[in-house]
Amino acid sequence: MEETLSHALARETEGNGDSRGVMSSLLDTVPCDICGGTRSELLFRKRETRTWWLAKCADDARLDRNHAFAIVRCSDCRHVFVNPRLQRAISDDIYARYWRNLEPPKVRTSEYGRYVCRQLAALHPRGELLDFGCGWGAVLDPAGREGWRATGVPVDEGKVAFCREQGLTAVYGDLLDQPFAAETFDAALAEQVFEHLYTPVDYMKELWRVLKPGGVLYVAVPNLGGVEAMMRGVQWDLVHPVSHVRYFDRRSLADMAERCGFDVLRPAYVSRGKGALANLAYSAKTFLERTLRYYPLGLALYLRKR
Repeated sequence: MEETLSHALARETEGNGDSRGVMSSLLDTVPCDICGGTRSELLFRKRETRTWWLAKCADDARLDRNHAFAIVRCSDCRHVFVNPRLQRAISDDIYARYWRNLEPPKVRTSEYGRYVCRQLAALHPRGELLDFGCGWGAVLDPAGREGWRATGVPVDEGKVAFCREQGLTAVYGDLLDQPFAAETFDAALAEQVFEHLYTPVDYMKELWRVLKPGGVLYVAVPNLGGVEAMMRGVQWDLVHPVSHVRYFDRRSLADMAERCGFDVLRPAYVSRGKGALANLAYSAKTFLERTLRYYPLGLALYLRKR
């Protein structure tokens, strides 16, 4: 079923009581953030059930904890996203006050992050690396161990302070507000970031700008085309319409990257570093991604700046 944005907005704001009307006033209906298309197909509706959403609703009487958000597919580029979605100011407040802020006692090094850094090194000589959305530094630490000079960018001052206390390099703020010069970095990574972004193309273009010619980028997101997502549909555990405002499969993620000046690379066969069985499993994973472009579980693409 296709509908224009005006029809979608009218349907969302039909009165079923004051609470629904107030909630609807806090939602923004937008064109597709990837292609600008204004026609969409409704896939399903989903209520947000995470504790941080319930806490925000308890603090803000305007919000309806039982609101079912619409997840739609763009009729032009096929990108899947939440529409209408919460106004940006409300979303920002959730991340600032209710999101995961429990500081670990020390850096919990990501072994998978170390594997990613090895992949990036196989695709480009080591140098300066940018970790967009670095969190508590789980990849900054292994990046240094793998020979990269890594800089993290979290949007949380507590995470910046923690990373610096651990001897890691991190700068506070939104990536779009950072004063990085053009062509600063040899590589960049964005682990589970793009599904949260309201303006993903702006961030992808900024990553293109700060990468050197031929620089490489790793982007990982929840996989709408994966086995679990296809089997479970609306019950898929990663459908969180307040925090995950968009959903990618390989085609849609590659499409966005290519629109922003990147080419998709085939991953290299590199050691996972955790024994023969783990390396065999990752070799099989690499084979599926290189030869069949098939991602049965997580979705991660390696990209090169054109």
